[in-house]
Amino acid sequence: RAGGAPTVTLDGMPVEWEASLELANHSPTGIEWGYAGSGPSQLSLTMLLAASDPDTALALYMPYKFEVVSRMPHDGWRLPLSDVEEWVRSRAAAP
Repeated sequence: RAGGAPTVTLDGMPVEWEASLELANHSPTGIEWGYAGSGPSQLSLTMLLAASDPDTALALYMPYKFEVVSRMPHDGWRLPLSDVEEWVRSRAAAP
């Protein structure tokens, strides 16, 4: 958190979370994590958009929010994009 505002990078690149608002507008004021609210919904969608296509991201972002984003420590965390991609692959392969 820089000055209290949450910031997220994926593999060192800043996340442009505002683009996810075009698919689902949960939190026009920003992203968050560590609980299961609207900010974490927006971050979950943003992360899955970085790791997959829009249809896949829309289909999986709520489960990802509950399984991963809501459990992230509020004070900070690290999660490689490859881990997000692996999570998506594991769900796409599930029956």
